[in-house]
Amino acid sequence: MKINSVSKSRLQDFEKCPLMAYKKIRDTSAFESNQAIEIGNLAHELAEKRIADFANIEFHIQNIAQRYDLVTIDTVNSMLEDKNIESFYSDIQVIAIEEPISVSIPEVREGFVFSARFDIVSFAEIDEQRYIIVDDLKSSPAIKKEIDLEAIFYAYLAYEKYGGLPVIFRRISLSSNQVFKEIFSVNRIEKMKPNIIFKAMQYMEDMESEMLPEYNPGKHCLYCPYISTCKGRKEINSLHNKFKASIWAKMYAKRYEGEVKSAAQEVLNRQYLPLPGEEVVLLPFLRNRYGVTAKTSESWQLAKRNLKKADIINLLIETGDISDFISNLDIKFNKELAEKLSREYEIEMKRVVITSISLVETGDNNEFEE
Repeated sequence: MKINSVSKSRLQDFEKCPLMAYKKIRDTSAFESNQAIEIGNLAHELAEKRIADFANIEFHIQNIAQRYDLVTIDTVNSMLEDKNIESFYSDIQVIAIEEPISVSIPEVREGFVFSARFDIVSFAEIDEQRYIIVDDLKSSPAIKKEIDLEAIFYAYLAYEKYGGLPVIFRRISLSSNQVFKEIFSVNRIEKMKPNIIFKAMQYMEDMESEMLPEYNPGKHCLYCPYISTCKGRKEINSLHNKFKASIWAKMYAKRYEGEVKSAAQEVLNRQYLPLPGEEVVLLPFLRNRYGVTAKTSESWQLAKRNLKKADIINLLIETGDISDFISNLDIKFNKELAEKLSREYEIEMKRVVITSISLVETGDNNEFEE
């Protein structure tokens, strides 16, 4: 596979986890939409329309009622209702909205390009210096207030696209009006250029290779569509890889925690539970790859226990004798012995039934293959 371009999103994926970026290039069918993405998309459209009307720029959005459900529309309208988004553009000249950008990078390869889509592009003049302003709109109330790859990538593309002007990068929250701003001078951008090109070359080489690149687990695993079939976690021979696999496992558990809990709760809410010793698989989920297993066991134990097991153990350690407390031991008996103790020795017994809930793989476990 020949790679001729890289976008901001793909380069961000590569920075987080090369294996995730590789799979997204090789398997474009794994995109997972969700309510948060829908809210973010609609918030962008409505906010950009307001900015366009304020700046007298032609910008059309159509068929919102057909493309979004009523809950999403109401959520976004409430989010934007009291926000004075236009105030960010009162003293600057907006020149483009949803502007596609493509910049040729021959240092990587002939025909190779950096691509992006700028939410809002503006011009401003400050102290007789002309700046290009690139805005990245965010729907979340809390925004990252630091320089990251996104800011650097946008600044470089704006610099190359708009005649070598210094760049002001802004990250604006549509739901809280928080803003983060960073100024990139011409000298600063020029110094960044070799490093950006090097990252692009690394990306191109790894994406074109037939060997799976290294995986790098972290919080991004929560949003990775390949987390269930991630092969990197299985290479755990070294201590370093075992540590990485443990990070992956935590993210995996966190991602599916809600789904597992709700499935388990459904099992517990059912009137039918398996008989003692019986094990059944119920409610397959995660594309039928897993099921919830319910297993019931029963035992009998002494009805009266006044001491905790830990207290008895401590007494044994201190004195070596627990004869006076034998009736308090947490000993479990089978049904026959419990009945005998109760009948012949008049020892009061109680029946204990425990239903355990666990997960089981159902066998439909397709791995990503190259």
